[in-house]
Amino acid sequence: MTDEELNIAAWNLARKRRGYCTFKAHARNFQAIHPQFKVSYSEVTVSPICSCPLEDCQHLTILNIFENEGINFWDESNSDATNHPYWVRLRNYKKSVREIRMKIKGFYDLYHHIKGSTYINNLSLRPAFLVDLDIFSKFNSDCPHGRKMTKYFDDWRNKYGHLAECETIYHRHDGHHRSDIMKFLGRKLPVMVAKLEF
Repeated sequence: MTDEELNIAAWNLARKRRGYCTFKAHARNFQAIHPQFKVSYSEVTVSPICSCPLEDCQHLTILNIFENEGINFWDESNSDATNHPYWVRLRNYKKSVREIRMKIKGFYDLYHHIKGSTYINNLSLRPAFLVDLDIFSKFNSDCPHGRKMTKYFDDWRNKYGHLAECETIYHRHDGHHRSDIMKFLGRKLPVMVAKLEF
């Protein structure tokens, strides 16, 4: 396998969204085929902006509603609720009203659990999980894949390069809700980070 082919395969592994345990299993299988590929894991605390750099994420508007209106806002009889982009997105996913309300209630319960406690993420079972993409930003090739990656990093830096917290570029696999809750609360986020070498 050429360096370019290995880079493409590793990029696909890093970018396909999986939970921590599933990613570890796939990474072990990948290492068995490509012994030059290495992955290490570390428990760190980061700004939640590193996990979700969006400053206008829909979750933040929902959290603001939780604070100001409470959970009863989210009722199918309330047009402000049913016209909210998050409700509309779930409806477009063919979710029933009951499923939408259950999903929002789960987010509400998670928010109050985190808000009302010294939140400790479970870093052994299902942590908020990021993959450090730094190694790919150094890949320099004029092949189609190389140009695609260059465009990815250029676009990312154009969007988020002004955020001091985003010096390292991560791909979030798991923990979007937790990231936005911690962002809303102004707290740091405990995460598991995978760093790749090859």
